[in-house]
Amino acid sequence: MTGFVIESHLLPVSCELSQALYGVLRDESMNLSGDALAQARTLTFNFRDESYTAESGGFHPVEIRLKRASIKFSSWQLAYITTFAYIGNVYPELERNLDFDCQSGRCLVHPYIQWEPIKDNQDVLSMYQLWESNFLAYLNSDSYSIHQITLDDTHYFTNGENTL
Repeated sequence: MTGFVIESHLLPVSCELSQALYGVLRDESMNLSGDALAQARTLTFNFRDESYTAESGGFHPVEIRLKRASIKFSSWQLAYITTFAYIGNVYPELERNLDFDCQSGRCLVHPYIQWEPIKDNQDVLSMYQLWESNFLAYLNSDSYSIHQITLDDTHYFTNGENTL
């Protein structure tokens, strides 16, 4: 295991997810100086399937944000995980459809449009575990053609290229 650890006091984040995101970070930020990552307070991962459309479907875009309370430690706190989907019949729009927001302690499941508490909510915990399992399977099968990483809302790395 690397020194890259994702923690959450609300969700059961697996070692596999930590390892997978570290692998993406390592692979996609080859030109990133060690200091930039060592000093980063936030990491945002975006995963997209370029072929995903409202008409033909595909893999839903995913955004994962991590925060570090102190640059002295290599562990990261899960801030949120959000997935997006096309919603609507006549004029579908890409909207948030699942959101595990650890900062507010709530989960949103569209189309129910109802925020639920994460803490001690077995339905939310089960949904998270299902989501994580599926996400890891999609990531391992290269279902996402675009990987973007943002450090502190400044540095962008997309599929191995610095796009500052």
